[in-house]
Amino acid sequence: MSSIDFDSLSGLDELSLDDILTIEQAGSEKGIYQRDLLDFVHSQKVGVPYNFTNKNAQSVKMGFSSAVDAIQKRDDVSAEDKENVKSVEVRVRKGPKVEGEDQKEYVFLINQKVVAEKKGNTAAAPVGAEAE
Repeated sequence: MSSIDFDSLSGLDELSLDDILTIEQAGSEKGIYQRDLLDFVHSQKVGVPYNFTNKNAQSVKMGFSSAVDAIQKRDDVSAEDKENVKSVEVRVRKGPKVEGEDQKEYVFLINQKVVAEKKGNTAAAPVGAEAE
């Protein structure tokens, strides 16, 4: 993760678009995993790759795990959505090792409820905590 020189930014009269994007990427956006999790469940997709930058894949996975817990406590989320987010499995996979480079990490969201429906099962498969 690169270091941002906030001192130099604070001395500017106006921020450029690049400066703003750098600032946005440096901090976490409150509730982003909750929003992305609910969007994914509403999409009814079987699975999607989750794009992330400047974060460790395991941190992203933990963010989604915390989001499931936080959604359970929200009054503005339906009981159906609260149940559906529990069936989302977050898988972390590592790419091939390349000498002299950091090993790439990938995060995938898998909706086990939709997987079960596509397989013809009525109950969602249990969500595992497995990661590589």
